[in-house]
Amino acid sequence: MSNILKRVFALYDGRIDQRQFIVLAVIMFVIGVLVMNVGIYITITTWSPVSFVVHTALQFLITLLTMHLYVRRLHDIGVTGLLVFVILVLAWIHVLLGLMCFLALAAMSGMPFANHFGPVPQKDRPLLDTFLNT
Repeated sequence: MSNILKRVFALYDGRIDQRQFIVLAVIMFVIGVLVMNVGIYITITTWSPVSFVVHTALQFLITLLTMHLYVRRLHDIGVTGLLVFVILVLAWIHVLLGLMCFLALAAMSGMPFANHFGPVPQKDRPLLDTFLNT
């Protein structure tokens, strides 16, 4: 169990560059929208509390996986990853505020040198390796 927790916490270490952040965040958004639409459809048609719980758990998992991208992007610009909670609150207040945070993070260039969050991210790293932080 401790190896699984170490692997999960390792997702939040390091940095991610602009291009990788944009591509992976858009992929996670599309997956989130698909899960949301399928989950709502199944919940409405079956009226099953189990489908609602599964749908909610999947949405929570997607939110956690997307948060690790934001944390690593915040690390790239030299800011603590705890600011991801501010982004979450802004996104819950209004979707447009969350989109503005995404665009701001996508537009900011990262530090061109190593900082205390890690070395400069590799540009030619495969997306799956970048997402899993391996």
